[in-house]
Amino acid sequence: MNGKPVAAVILAAGESRRMGRAKLLLPWGDGCVLDAVLDAVSAAPFDMRLLVSGACREQVEAVARRHGVACRHNPDFACGQSTSLIAGIDAIPPGCAAMFLLADQPLIPASLLQRMSEVYQQTEAPILRPRAADGSKGHPVLFAPALFPEQRRVSGDVGGRPVLQAHKDEIAYVQVADGSIWQDVDTPEDYDRLRGRDQGPATG
Repeated sequence: MNGKPVAAVILAAGESRRMGRAKLLLPWGDGCVLDAVLDAVSAAPFDMRLLVSGACREQVEAVARRHGVACRHNPDFACGQSTSLIAGIDAIPPGCAAMFLLADQPLIPASLLQRMSEVYQQTEAPILRPRAADGSKGHPVLFAPALFPEQRRVSGDVGGRPVLQAHKDEIAYVQVADGSIWQDVDTPEDYDRLRGRDQGPATG
């Protein structure tokens, strides 16, 4: 599909400790929080769509299958987000970049995913991430395959932060108008606030 292939890797392995229940399955629009993320992923031009599951595996993977999204279970999810990034990297084809999305950010629009994929085609940047007008940065984050060996050496609940820090001067940014689109649903208060703010399509 793309000159330089890109896979969407949805990180959906968390235990929802702060929420106290499975946050990805909470109602959102006509479906659940995870449905909203997968709707955006399905509408963007990816060469592969993969969900990394962990806690609540059966329910989360059932949602992914409704969207035609492949699944990879991470049995080590309790050891931190880095294990899910590695599981995703190991499950995508060689030479494919990975755009990592957090499954608890239901306001991420498909337009941003498409724009990031287009910028990756046009640049040599090893990392892409969105940046708002106020300077805040968020997800999703795209890593070129050249950085996968570094990510595989990361451990613990730090995700891609060590790799981002090591290559901070090489990051290309995609500008967005509103940084609130990458707010996540971690607590009941987050859920109530974001659900009240906007359950419809967000714009980049």
